[in-house]
Amino acid sequence: MGATGNQAASSPESTVDETPSGMTPRVQQRLPSSTTIFDPTFGKSTTEIAGDIANGAASGVGEIATDAMKIDVVHIPTGLFRIIGRVASDKVERSTASSRGNRMNMHWITSAGGPLVLVPEKMAAQWHGVSDGGGDYAAACTIDDYIGVIRWHGVDVLVLNDEPLATTCITDGLTIFLRWMYAPNEDAITNVIQGMARHFPKQQGGAALDCQASRYILFDAGASAQNSVERIEVEVAPGPYMAETHVWTPNEDVGLVVHVLRPT
Repeated sequence: MGATGNQAASSPESTVDETPSGMTPRVQQRLPSSTTIFDPTFGKSTTEIAGDIANGAASGVGEIATDAMKIDVVHIPTGLFRIIGRVASDKVERSTASSRGNRMNMHWITSAGGPLVLVPEKMAAQWHGVSDGGGDYAAACTIDDYIGVIRWHGVDVLVLNDEPLATTCITDGLTIFLRWMYAPNEDAITNVIQGMARHFPKQQGGAALDCQASRYILFDAGASAQNSVERIEVEVAPGPYMAETHVWTPNEDVGLVVHVLRPT
């Protein structure tokens, strides 16, 4: 019995250029050469490009990403990068200044777990924290209230005690230390502290502080002042003060411990 099945169709013979017989040979068409020279800057001046890239640095990556796709970076003049740096720096500085005009610029510091101390700047190098026997830190830890004053090397040192809360200093007619008990973010605090001094009338009692200098540094009592990275520089008028403490909850979202330095 012979085998049954489909026979495979034979392939048409190919021509010299491998085009099957009966079909029109392929023709390689050369694209017309462009007489237009590609401009990687898309008509922008060097200053305009620098400004666009600087805008990206100051306000986000959107514009800089767009320009990055347009510009042939390899062929950017070297001097352009210097211009970009100068323009970006200027824009960021102006943006920061504008932000400061709309809100308080607060710098927050914390301790490693102990109190913070306010020490005259000219004597801060003598504060050794837990080093050299830990005497300075031990002295700060004798304060068992929210705030207190110790006598150290002939000067008064203000001690901010209690929990190791993030702390900042603002000036609103009075020198005020804010300690962050709770708040969803810094903006929530900024929104309630404008003109806050009026919320704190003079109270009886407090910690008497004699400021013999005009420049002080607030930092972690356990650290050496020379090695303390987190610090706040505070300027006050020399003279006697009363350091008052208020636990302030201006709304359900914000809670602050507020220390007010009131001249006496």
